[in-house]
Amino acid sequence: MQIKERIQQLRQAMAAQDIDAFIIPSGDPHLSEYVSEQWKVRDYFSNFTGSAGTLIVTQDHAGLWTDSRYFTQAEHELAGTGVQLHRLGQNRAPIQWDWLKSQLKKGQRIALSPWQHTFAGANRLKNMFAAHEIHVVSAFDPIDTIWTNRPAAPAEPIYHLDLKYSGQVRSEKLALLTNAIESNQGDYFLLTALDDIAWLTNLRGSDVECNPVFYSYFLAGKNGHVLFANRSCLADGLEAALAKDNIRVVDYKEAISFFGTVEGTVLADLNQVNLPLAHAMAKASLQACKNPVPLAKGIKNETECRNVETAMQKDAVALCRLYMWLEDILKTQTVTEIEVADKLHGFRKEQELFVGDSFGAIVGYKGNGALPHYRALPESCASLEAEGVLLIDSGGQYLDGTTDTTRTVALGPVPQEAITNATLVLKGMIALGHAKFPKGTTGVQLDILARQFLWQQGLNYGHGTGHGVGSFMNVHEGPQSITTSPVGRGTEVFHAGMITSNEPAYYEEGQYGIRIENLILCEAAQEEGYLQFRDVTLFPFDRALIDETLLTASEKVWINAYHNKVYADVESRLTDEERVWMREKCFNF
Repeated sequence: MQIKERIQQLRQAMAAQDIDAFIIPSGDPHLSEYVSEQWKVRDYFSNFTGSAGTLIVTQDHAGLWTDSRYFTQAEHELAGTGVQLHRLGQNRAPIQWDWLKSQLKKGQRIALSPWQHTFAGANRLKNMFAAHEIHVVSAFDPIDTIWTNRPAAPAEPIYHLDLKYSGQVRSEKLALLTNAIESNQGDYFLLTALDDIAWLTNLRGSDVECNPVFYSYFLAGKNGHVLFANRSCLADGLEAALAKDNIRVVDYKEAISFFGTVEGTVLADLNQVNLPLAHAMAKASLQACKNPVPLAKGIKNETECRNVETAMQKDAVALCRLYMWLEDILKTQTVTEIEVADKLHGFRKEQELFVGDSFGAIVGYKGNGALPHYRALPESCASLEAEGVLLIDSGGQYLDGTTDTTRTVALGPVPQEAITNATLVLKGMIALGHAKFPKGTTGVQLDILARQFLWQQGLNYGHGTGHGVGSFMNVHEGPQSITTSPVGRGTEVFHAGMITSNEPAYYEEGQYGIRIENLILCEAAQEEGYLQFRDVTLFPFDRALIDETLLTASEKVWINAYHNKVYADVESRLTDEERVWMREKCFNF
């Protein structure tokens, strides 16, 4: 069935229930950024596959709202579908609500795809549109009727993550929730975010591609806890091990009926609780409460901080082998972007404790590199030659850590403008990476450090500079972020132990993309009351994309020290031939 036909069926279902607009956001019942095939609802009705976007369907319009990372991708994927692209502007302001207000009349009705909207979010929309006498309803759910061949729920194995990787026993983590229950006079604390639950329970799965999580809910109580998960997927002995921590397992499919029996005060971050789950708790009092897990998860313990450095060493070996292979093969033939991504996956797979990619590798050659979240497709991907700029953003999931590294390299002759801009990006990355700042500093305060050299030339990039990264967990993690946005994660305070990406960029549409990314660990500085960053990524920069005349003496010293550390930390894992290559790439000024 084509997109136009699917939307027509949706409109027919809407008309039958007197619905004038239907809102389908990204996400699943856990508001995940990345979802299983079963929950790619917005994709099914629009053909847009980006990780962020909202589809709104009325009787005479279908529109997809997304941000600048996906403009070009959306134009391509929406072509011929009848779905119109609406571009979100600075800080991704939710202009779709203003559009809806302008389209609907008093008394008309908006429906929310219930499993993909939160209790708090729905209430905000109800209050917003009530001022215009437009009604918001949440009981309309025609998806299964239209999507007749909808993929089944994933049923992948769920397993225990050993203490030598997690660094903290489950009972200590559970105390976070029992303490929150006690201090807020509650009876229960509800978790719905998959990464929160995986971290809390020291369990992992693979229900979502590239994310080691499993579909679940978790209800902590004063007298015991309940994990809602696919019981048939639990590793042998796991249910008994959970019982030792007073955790009972109930099948995931039974969650809604179970919550219908819960009485008392249930504490939760209402921005994470989906509508059906909230409505099921008719006998309980659902109370908003700050979730203590994201901050605790974001502040890595000593074991996690130590392990990520080992994971980075292994990742450096894979990257070394990839770029050596690429340099060699381009002497005699071309290769496609997909072949490069596949080859990189193979080199990572050779590494100890490798589980999978942390996200689909972004291999963007020339103009494709100017698409921040580019995805190479077999029918349209570019072939690399010994010229031009190549951007590779990739990462691995290892039992001992999650990696995310971007390097931009010259495969041969490149314009001087690209070299200049790449140097400005590198200068920004260095400035942020060795920043020292007082405790209490937020990401929105730090962001300018990475952009300053681009801004001086009237240049910029349209995405954030940094996101939190998990420990064998989701590659995008909160609570912190480095961004220009004055709301949300950018306002979170940095703490020692947080691992964050540092990835300034510049994109010349249709020509090239430049992004350089290291992961940085926040640590206590020698000066009392101050923090600083330390780079944990271990891979050299491309000398061909650096204009030495634009660097200060201190920047050269930093690059030299960084390259010396890269080689020292990685060389024991390399072959003799690889050591020669790496030593050459770890140049000193």
